[in-house]
Amino acid sequence: MEYITARRKRKKRFKVWKELEEEINAHGESIAKCKHCSVELSAHRDRGTSHLKRHIDSCVKRHLGLMHEDDSDGDNFVFDMNELRNC
Repeated sequence: MEYITARRKRKKRFKVWKELEEEINAHGESIAKCKHCSVELSAHRDRGTSHLKRHIDSCVKRHLGLMHEDDSDGDNFVFDMNELRNC
């Protein structure tokens, strides 16, 4: 007799998950979508989280704070190289 055990969904503890949303893409694969720039990254549980941290650390829109809840469409975007250099 073979037993099948259900996997319990674990709580995401790594701080980058506050900046990402876990979703399932059209191919049924787990992806992490950046809340700031909407980039889709692999979120497969066997692939680790280092690439997610690198993206969050280098996400320009996150550093500039452009995406606010009331301004999520990006219509008021103004590129400022001096502000980018100060990050």
